[in-house]
Amino acid sequence: MFRSLYLADTNVLIRLVKRNHPEYPMVLKAVHRLNSDGIGLAYTLQNMTEFWNALTPHSHAMASDCLSKNVPTTPARSKKHSSD
Repeated sequence: MFRSLYLADTNVLIRLVKRNHPEYPMVLKAVHRLNSDGIGLAYTLQNMTEFWNALTPHSHAMASDCLSKNVPTTPARSKKHSSD
């Protein structure tokens, strides 16, 4: 059990999962140091949203692809598309 929690910056969370990133060893060492000092890392929904967006760039490409092919991307567009 940790004595206290620190809010982790999204960049720290990203570096922890990207093992090939040049800053991975430094971040890992810092997190281990915090843990050994009784400090844990916390995250929020905002962090997780940023984390997801940063690690899933294909979602932007998929949305762009749908728009270029005139595929409905919202319920309103879907309804309009089906009535054409």
